[in-house]
Amino acid sequence: IRTSLSVQKHYQFDSFFFVPCKIPTLKAPSLATSEQRLDMIKLAIHSYPEFKIDKREIERGSPSYMVETLASFRAEHH
Repeated sequence: IRTSLSVQKHYQFDSFFFVPCKIPTLKAPSLATSEQRLDMIKLAIHSYPEFKIDKREIERGSPSYMVETLASFRAEHH
């Protein structure tokens, strides 16, 4: 969370999204379940209202590719 706090302090984004990956394509899957990882993020960011969780990759049934995630963000947020 330190890196996220440093980035937020510098740029002052209105929102800062954490996008946990469900099915990584370039590394081994996490030992923690998706729900456990979501819970860890929730605990880490609960004091920071500008920090939010986006579950689009967790809810996606296919492997997570950043290009698809960015395209869906762009379509949703213009």
